[in-house]
Amino acid sequence: ILYLTSIGLIAVLAYFSWTLWQTSPQTSMDLQANQSTEIDENSIAVLKFEHLGPPDENQYFNEGLSEELLNLLARVSELKVASRTSSWSLPANVTSDMVRQKLKVNYLVEGSIRRIEDKIRVTVQLIETKTGFHLWSETYDRQLSEAIRLQDEIAQNITQSLKLLLSAQSMKNIRQHTSIDADAYDLYLKAKSHLRRPKSIKNLNQS
Repeated sequence: ILYLTSIGLIAVLAYFSWTLWQTSPQTSMDLQANQSTEIDENSIAVLKFEHLGPPDENQYFNEGLSEELLNLLARVSELKVASRTSSWSLPANVTSDMVRQKLKVNYLVEGSIRRIEDKIRVTVQLIETKTGFHLWSETYDRQLSEAIRLQDEIAQNITQSLKLLLSAQSMKNIRQHTSIDADAYDLYLKAKSHLRRPKSIKNLNQS
């Protein structure tokens, strides 16, 4: 009888323990899951800018400028920037909510680039992924030789829109104010585009 009573007490305790665990507001696994999905306030992704113009023409320039802006923002220690491979793996018609879910970022930068000879028009939008609302948008008309300064200006406008308090080093990192040779910069972006391509005989011959 004592043996059966002990078994009964163990069973009752086990039942109540299981019930309490099931009805608790948050199990330890839930807490771990929430911690893993927590999104940093100052996290951001730079999507590949849309190419406006004939198919494939100047596509390398569009990708290059997008990547250079991403790299520039990555030099701001107060920001957490999603990697290029992660950001560019998303579909072209991606929504802000999809960006938030896939990349775990609070903001995204998207835009478009149109190039006509040595002139470029760049449109940029800063969007909060939680709401899908635009925080800032601007269109720039520049000469190709002003491309690096334009990247600096865009990066500064983004950090100002996010109201980030930047360190002196971060401010220096996004204020290069470098003048470039337009042809040299064009060749630089074209070379980077070739390096991103899969290694094949065809692509090597096109280089």
